[in-house]
Amino acid sequence: MSVIAITVDVDGEAGLGEGFALRLSSRSERVYGLVRGLPRVLGVLEEFVAPATFYFPGVTALAWPDEVREVLGRGHEIGHHGHTHTRPDLVGDARAELSDGLEALRSLGADVRGYRAPCWELSPATLAILPEHFEWDSSLMGDDRPYRLECGLVELPVHWSLDDAPFFPGDIRALEHTWRSELAVAAAEVRPLTFTLHPEILGRPSRIDVLRRVLDDARRLGVTPTTHAALAGSVGSAGG
Repeated sequence: MSVIAITVDVDGEAGLGEGFALRLSSRSERVYGLVRGLPRVLGVLEEFVAPATFYFPGVTALAWPDEVREVLGRGHEIGHHGHTHTRPDLVGDARAELSDGLEALRSLGADVRGYRAPCWELSPATLAILPEHFEWDSSLMGDDRPYRLECGLVELPVHWSLDDAPFFPGDIRALEHTWRSELAVAAAEVRPLTFTLHPEILGRPSRIDVLRRVLDDARRLGVTPTTHAALAGSVGSAGG
């Protein structure tokens, strides 16, 4: 299946970890991501009629409810990205972290069906609970195609080379070359591909065109943008 899933991790200030209240400069960058970066990302997605999946921590969603509603209003879906954006291996009560995040997202009208672990550090305790609430996870790197976990969940794999964060600070040309090359290979192999971006990173004016060129390549190659819900639903019992 030649599809591309654009996913957006809207971590907000929660992505800074404990003690973020005292980190005013770092906090301001995360605010920028919601105020300026997110609208730019949404604009490019609308330009290409590309549905996407936005992963929100619960506390970020509650702090920015209008932005959550804007994402939903534009036809995109929202996934669970922890409640406090604490790494699952460091969470004391995994069940409470999941339920609190679900309550927050659902209170804003989101039909939450998928999960992505903060920092992509899924723990055994969290994984054991996920099938009670979700249809898919997108935190692991065991393949470059969707596959089914032993617990029954569909895994929509990620990788650091398909994430914008590891490329910065650095040369934006490295990110663009990597993403466009990965897309070309995925199209040739007729397999799905998930990219992950952050609005405070790729939503900068000098960087947003990377997303535009990736989506333009996808159109040229006949690769269809899709959501994680649709991609997970296409995975049979034997995997992708």
